[in-house]
Amino acid sequence: MEPTEKAAVVARKRPAGRKTNTFVLLLGPVETFMKNFLAHGALHGITYLGMSLLHGIEKLMWLALIMIAVYFCGLLSLESWERFQTKSTVVTIEKDHYYWNISMPSLTICPMNRIDEKLFHQFCDKNYIHDSEEKEELFAFIESLANSTYMNFGNIKGSQNVDRILSMLRIQPKDYMSLIANLTEDLTRRDDQELRVRSQNNLEYIRTMQTLTEYGICYTTNNLIAPNLTTR
Repeated sequence: MEPTEKAAVVARKRPAGRKTNTFVLLLGPVETFMKNFLAHGALHGITYLGMSLLHGIEKLMWLALIMIAVYFCGLLSLESWERFQTKSTVVTIEKDHYYWNISMPSLTICPMNRIDEKLFHQFCDKNYIHDSEEKEELFAFIESLANSTYMNFGNIKGSQNVDRILSMLRIQPKDYMSLIANLTEDLTRRDDQELRVRSQNNLEYIRTMQTLTEYGICYTTNNLIAPNLTTR
């Protein structure tokens, strides 16, 4: 091979070598950062992955333990989030009871499903309303009426068929509140204590009353004016 040909071959190989060196130069700082992070990380167990004295099998065991811990932490977080989304509201106040005492605040809870279907069907049977379509329209009207406020009063589901039924039953607008109260179950009087709406301060039970508010029938506890707002 001629000298000129050898020089051409070397010239062709140099760019590839430069690319390899550039990749190594970029990989070096990343490797250094990962080693420092693993050696000085604040997460428990991470530091063992960066110890050069540990065997590879030991590092794999620590990695498996860390992954298991992360999995269960995520599982507990999802359970807490689901409980926050679906379960009852819990009101807590952080305090140091050795230095001051904070009285339990008043609390009002307004359920969205107010009309009890069992009481509604008994009402329909008593008044000889057996048509399923009429029952459905009447229930939608009473339920929307029970959930009406100043903001959504225009969303009450009325119809000519409902007006005819109310006229037949001789129920006037002034009787609507009594109708809703009679078709709403008082959740504070349930036989099952686990399903009963109640309030508890430490080990002491506080009376909860069914009240009438601007948001309809609600439940108020630890309130001095609640007896004046009761529906009974």
